[in-house]
Amino acid sequence: MLYKATLQSELRSVTADGLRDKIAHTAQAIVSIRDDGDWNVRYFDPENHGETVLGGTPSRIFLRRSGQVDSRMTFEVSKMTDAFYRTPAGIIDISVRTHRFSCEYDAEGGRLTLDYDLHIAGEFVGKNSLMLRWKRNG
Repeated sequence: MLYKATLQSELRSVTADGLRDKIAHTAQAIVSIRDDGDWNVRYFDPENHGETVLGGTPSRIFLRRSGQVDSRMTFEVSKMTDAFYRTPAGIIDISVRTHRFSCEYDAEGGRLTLDYDLHIAGEFVGKNSLMLRWKRNG
């Protein structure tokens, strides 16, 4: 199943020294749901001047960004996973530890929540919480 949707995303971050940040935006997206339950949401990311794809299976979430920053992250609960993160300044050694995620979706829309810690060069740099909601257009 493939459909167009309106996506709302919100990323909340708390750095290791307690600074808080929130990034939110709305975009038009393409949602794909396969018969086996795998899914993905693809949208233009204006902050990165490129495309972002989030997808998942019952046990894992993946994120791919292309644009000014290219990154690939995999999120699996209670696991530390290495990530690819390339910026104009070079490649950064990033890993993520996923605390929890949940994803509910159907032919009309969906919701993803994802909580994880971010590490750079092995050092904890912050906690992130990502929430996505999408609703089928028309």
